[in-house]
Amino acid sequence: MQNKRSILYIVLAAMFIIAKLSSQNETKKWYFGINAGLDFSTNPPTVLTNNAMSTGEGCASIADANGNLLFYTSGITIWDKTHNIMANGNGLLGDVSATQSSIIIKQPGNTNIYFVFTQGGSFGANAGLYYSIVDMNLASGNGSVTVKNVTVF
Repeated sequence: MQNKRSILYIVLAAMFIIAKLSSQNETKKWYFGINAGLDFSTNPPTVLTNNAMSTGEGCASIADANGNLLFYTSGITIWDKTHNIMANGNGLLGDVSATQSSIIIKQPGNTNIYFVFTQGGSFGANAGLYYSIVDMNLASGNGSVTVKNVTVF
């Protein structure tokens, strides 16, 4: 019984260490609401007040592997890490009343290309799901939208 308990403790410790080593800092910075934000790389989280966005819901943000902010979006506009509107970052087809109007996903195998998926309203010309592409190699590392509002559904 003692050996089983020791093995259990070793397995649990190994799982904890692996989880700590592989934790992803890409989600450590949250920008949302009316100029609000949180930095979860500190404990307790640090309040951020440099957000240029003003939205009621449906926003997304992404950081790099070190936890440094890359960009954030309301689903309609994308702001870069300097809180300026990203090149070609206006006019996305997300809807301000959609609960999750945007989500950011890194392209697998590429640390500099991101897909920004946006959801339009339920009715009207912008209804549907769209994607745009952000290339972080452009604009001196601040990123640019290279493809915008491609219909998925």
